[in-house]
Amino acid sequence: MISMVTTPLPSASPGGTLRAGIGDKLTLLSPDGAVTAFGTVPRVKAYRVVAIFQAGMNEYDSTYTFVPLAAAQVFYQKPDAVTQIEVMVRDPQHVSTVTHEVRDALAGQGLRVFDWTQSNDSFFAAVQVEQNVMFLILTLIIIVAAFNVISSLIMMVKDKTRDIAVLRTLGAGRGAIMRIFLMCGAFVGVTGTIVVR
Repeated sequence: MISMVTTPLPSASPGGTLRAGIGDKLTLLSPDGAVTAFGTVPRVKAYRVVAIFQAGMNEYDSTYTFVPLAAAQVFYQKPDAVTQIEVMVRDPQHVSTVTHEVRDALAGQGLRVFDWTQSNDSFFAAVQVEQNVMFLILTLIIIVAAFNVISSLIMMVKDKTRDIAVLRTLGAGRGAIMRIFLMCGAFVGVTGTIVVR
């Protein structure tokens, strides 16, 4: 399915930069106006806000405004033309293949072809930063938890020095005693993990 959209304009959503509501008028200004003896006169047109959309992403809600195609063609003085053609694919995960095919088909015509991953670079960059920060935070938490377990085991060994001597006297080897403390550490770690979850 191919849909035609106009160039994005300043947002009229409640969270947008204009703080406009339904029924308000937005005055659009285009620098590509008429050339006169006094210079270039910009085109000015007022449009009434008839609906407000919320896509759920602040980048869209705060920067995009859609106008009817016919009105945009009149405003930009592009009769029977559009500034962008949007192609919808069934599987958005394989959009790069379709992008390459469209780019090859339109090669040499001076058109730009980009997909949704390229048009949302800032969103993906924010997700990448969030992943890196979460990895760092979880790593620090694991290190602190490991130090807590190790310190508690060291204190336990210090407190159980006499008991260890008794076990050694009864014939327990170093490996057996080490396994006892390893089991204690594993029990503390597993119990702490279950309690945190």
